[in-house]
Amino acid sequence: MVVYDGYGARLSLGREVARGSAATLYEIPSMAGLLAKVYHSYHEEYEAKLRWMMAHPPAIADSPEGRVSVAWSEYTIALPGPAHCIDKERLC
Repeated sequence: MVVYDGYGARLSLGREVARGSAATLYEIPSMAGLLAKVYHSYHEEYEAKLRWMMAHPPAIADSPEGRVSVAWSEYTIALPGPAHCIDKERLC
């Protein structure tokens, strides 16, 4: 699957990592440590939530066990089409 970042650059998505009721997570081979969250359908409230998350990143302490403690939105990317919204998340 190909998506586009905010500058119009193409990003190819890799293997599916997880699937939930609202979205699917994919690896981004060209960006180690990042995931793309592809929503199954567009909802205006998702877009508002993502914009809020990007404007309010959490202060995250390193886990002593080296585990991922939270995934937080860094910026949005889009599929070619009006009905989908994609959120790229950073593993913290």
